[in-house]
Amino acid sequence: MTTKIPWPAVYLAMAASVYLRPQYTILNSPTATFVVLSLAVTCFRIIYALVLYPRIFTPIKHIPTPPAPSWLTGNTSSYLIESPFEEMVKWAHKVPNNGLIRYYIVGNLERVLLTNPKALSELLVTKVYEFPKPQMVRQSLSRVTGKHGVLLVEGDEHKKQRKNLMPAFSYRHIKDLYPTFWSKSIEMVKLIEKDLHNRADANDNIVRVSEWASRATLDIIGVAGMDHDFDSLHDSNNELTKHYRRLLEEPSLAMRIIFVIGVLFTSLGVVQSLPLRRNREIRESSLYIRDVARQMIRKKEAKMKNQASAETGTDIVSIK
Repeated sequence: MTTKIPWPAVYLAMAASVYLRPQYTILNSPTATFVVLSLAVTCFRIIYALVLYPRIFTPIKHIPTPPAPSWLTGNTSSYLIESPFEEMVKWAHKVPNNGLIRYYIVGNLERVLLTNPKALSELLVTKVYEFPKPQMVRQSLSRVTGKHGVLLVEGDEHKKQRKNLMPAFSYRHIKDLYPTFWSKSIEMVKLIEKDLHNRADANDNIVRVSEWASRATLDIIGVAGMDHDFDSLHDSNNELTKHYRRLLEEPSLAMRIIFVIGVLFTSLGVVQSLPLRRNREIRESSLYIRDVARQMIRKKEAKMKNQASAETGTDIVSIK
């Protein structure tokens, strides 16, 4: 949870005041006046975010929090925005709580940790529409998934899309897709064995499971979703696989630092609009993947015009 003061509006109002009331400027200089006022507001903003909000103004200060927070890194030791999984396990056992723990990461950005099944059930099942996804999460994912899909929409729109998708994700239909899941899994295992056998160094027996699993998942999505095999298990360097790999790769340390500074002092939207290499890569890869998806859907629509083909299809797009 972040500060609730609309800081961009504050700076804009300040600039308008300096422009409209020149008689109150410092040294008869609107520029100098705006700079001085901006520095003053920025200093207050830092104090508010790091000290005042987490201790006084947060609406969830009744939720227990780990002791001895740092004004800079919160309850963690990291200067980057990331989930402190090891610390979470310790807090869940050591901090007295009733299912919720409030903690802070770098810049005193506020987070809530769920520590029991009941709280998790309310968040994900019974009261899911009372807990909309954080704006930062929605902005980050929307660049890849789009803004209007079932993953990010809320409320009535989510209910509508979920209802439309129910036939495709019913138990009966998912059961029909089991052979696809199994065949691709077996194919992956055989290729891993072949890869190990063909390595020049007999002692090199490390299997990069995450990479293999990602390629198998991509193939399963293609076959089960649109009746199209991307064949990324056999060809790890095909264009689609390369774009997915580039899209999901860990950002550099420099980019992560820029991200922290941008989120703390401007907004995620500003960071995403900067002319940075990482932003360009995400934009290009997202556009390519969406274009491929559109082509697959159009191809499937043309195939489904033949009623016989539509009846025999088991992929998700074929389900009416």
